[in-house]
Amino acid sequence: MWRQEDIQQRNLDNARVLWARYVEKNRRDVEEKSEQLKAISTLAALISGFALTAFLQFDFGEFHDTSGVVYPLFGVTMALTVGLETICVIICSLMLVSVFKTGQNYMSEEEEAEFMEKCKNFVQNYRPGDRPPAPARSFAMHWAQRCEKSWRRAFMLFGAGIPSMFANLAVSAWIKFDTSLVASVLTTVVMGLSLVFMAYFHRKWTAHILDKESKELGTERVPIAPQGMPFDWHLKPALAARTLSERPMSFMNGHSVETGFGGMNDGW
Repeated sequence: MWRQEDIQQRNLDNARVLWARYVEKNRRDVEEKSEQLKAISTLAALISGFALTAFLQFDFGEFHDTSGVVYPLFGVTMALTVGLETICVIICSLMLVSVFKTGQNYMSEEEEAEFMEKCKNFVQNYRPGDRPPAPARSFAMHWAQRCEKSWRRAFMLFGAGIPSMFANLAVSAWIKFDTSLVASVLTTVVMGLSLVFMAYFHRKWTAHILDKESKELGTERVPIAPQGMPFDWHLKPALAARTLSERPMSFMNGHSVETGFGGMNDGW
């Protein structure tokens, strides 16, 4: 009798450790996405504020747009910079509120009770090859299904606003230094080179930043063969496949398969 109770307690301890791991991962995911949104929204707000302040305080002096092109270019580039970055700030701010509101709901007491019931079924119906259960919902799934597209859109708007700012600065040089062709050309060249370098590093890191995390779900860097209980408690859950055997208890050489904490008929 004492062995049966010891087996049940060990299985319960394993389930608690597994649940604590999911709780910690959920907390890290919420913090990571929150900091991610804060960083982009803060930079976008700074760029937008800089472009708007520069426009309001810009001294046009005695410049006369004889070509009829400089003023429209200045206005368009300024409006694009402010508009794109402001939309990015709004999207990130709304998403940040949603993350704080829903991030902890996936680790509630109801979710824990449902997960513990899955662990109980996992122990009772275990056979070699089965993987431990995973919570039915998680913040990572919520982000992939409801937030990922909006995040990618906000990031692309943020990236599109930076070339507009460089173009606005280049056009501003032709207004500010209208009496010095050399200063206008040099400013435009520097802004052009800055844009080239920005485009290079933006392309280099964008693929990594926007890489979908869903590619990693259900995969393992090093496949690990099932070793039986209790070691299979630590296998990565197969999110897209079954975690429990639907077939009745299997037998090897006429004996039930041992789980490491007792036979398959051991209770919770």
